[in-house]
Amino acid sequence: MRIPDAPESSSKTPSAAEIGTATHTFLEFCDYGRLVVEGVDAECSRLLAEGFIGERTAELLNRRQLEGFRKSELMHWIADADEVWREQTFSLLLPMSDFTANEERKVLLRDERLFVQGSIDCLLRRKDGKLILVDYKTDRIFKDEEANRSALMRRMAEQHGSQLRCYAKAVEHLFGKAPDEIYVYSLPLGELIPFTP
Repeated sequence: MRIPDAPESSSKTPSAAEIGTATHTFLEFCDYGRLVVEGVDAECSRLLAEGFIGERTAELLNRRQLEGFRKSELMHWIADADEVWREQTFSLLLPMSDFTANEERKVLLRDERLFVQGSIDCLLRRKDGKLILVDYKTDRIFKDEEANRSALMRRMAEQHGSQLRCYAKAVEHLFGKAPDEIYVYSLPLGELIPFTP
């Protein structure tokens, strides 16, 4: 199987979207066991040789961030999980009122539905039965956010809250229960950031 490579942009500097897509592709196809034992470079070479990623994707990967993932708390959770799903696709018809916090709009939209489809980066079922939803983010982290995690959590909730709430509804639809915990895994930080819907 050959996976299409990341498109070459007209700019010499890759865009944040290109880097994010390359990172997601690596995390979708990497062999977790090999990644932990052999490291990022070896797993990247294997994925390249076997056609899971192309040359452009390999060039765009931030090896330091992926090494952080390899050694992260999340990687320990993945290794210890009963089940792991990657890029879990879904299609749902959701009330449009779910996509606004404005009470007046909620009333106006109460009878409207929106077709939503997507894929969840990572979903784990731990040994205790808890479902853990994780969304990978390559967003830049600002200096003040490194020192003030509550500011970072606020920004992540503002930028990605609707997406994560939608993913939580998809998990409930697919598995018959909402996720017990939701996290953003920040590649630049190498850390899990809890999210409360």
